[in-house]
Amino acid sequence: MKQIDRRSHSGVEDEPFAAEESKGVESVIEGRYQEALAIFQKIESEHPGHYNTAANLGTTYELLGENEEALKWIGEGVRRNPEAHGGTEWLHLAILEAKVKLKKDPAYLTHSHIIDVPENLRGDSKIEVQGKSYPLFQVFNALEYQLHERLYFVRTPDPVVADLLFSFSQLEARIFTLESAVGMLEMARSYGYPDAEALDAKIEEYQSVMMFRKIKVAAWIAAAVLGFVSFLVFAYRKKWFFLSGEAYRRHLEEKERLRNEDSMSGAGLA
Repeated sequence: MKQIDRRSHSGVEDEPFAAEESKGVESVIEGRYQEALAIFQKIESEHPGHYNTAANLGTTYELLGENEEALKWIGEGVRRNPEAHGGTEWLHLAILEAKVKLKKDPAYLTHSHIIDVPENLRGDSKIEVQGKSYPLFQVFNALEYQLHERLYFVRTPDPVVADLLFSFSQLEARIFTLESAVGMLEMARSYGYPDAEALDAKIEEYQSVMMFRKIKVAAWIAAAVLGFVSFLVFAYRKKWFFLSGEAYRRHLEEKERLRNEDSMSGAGLA
């Protein structure tokens, strides 16, 4: 979903429709979607071919629940400017395709995901989304961007956002931290993720790994401390260091005494 804000216009301040476009943006922000739709339709009719008009139409249709029209106009926006939104609008199209399927099959997201994250994920892995393959980090960046913008408008519950958060949590766990991945899974729950058992299983899996890592770190620290203490004991016995200046003085006196005894013993033998 394209996040419409007060700066979201065609990018050319002296365009003859800039004021109307801003008015349409304000209407979307204030929830007057039909009014915004009429404004953007008028702009497209009188000044066709601009990327932002197509994107604004697509977003407005999506907010109205008309996902087929939204899919058409977001697709047109991608055609007009493939690099818009950091090149992440391919995921917006995938989301809209899922919404269309969801309308026909309300249980669609209980047996499918918009993004299926493979278990054996690596840094050079590619992930298939709606029949196309994308590099791992491209999918991660697109998810991050699209979720950031989508959460601006969407309220709970929302099965699409829940599904995206579930997939994003798995990428977050592989690439960054398990702690934040657990937080995303809890967000997915709040947005109505349909499989509570799958959520609980993932959370338990991540928490177990986190606990194992903490135990492992604690064990390494304990081993390091034990090794250091053992070295100190060995060094103390070898008299490589002393606990006080007095102890060091006595050590020197003892060495001197032994040296003298050795000298006297040697002289006697001679």
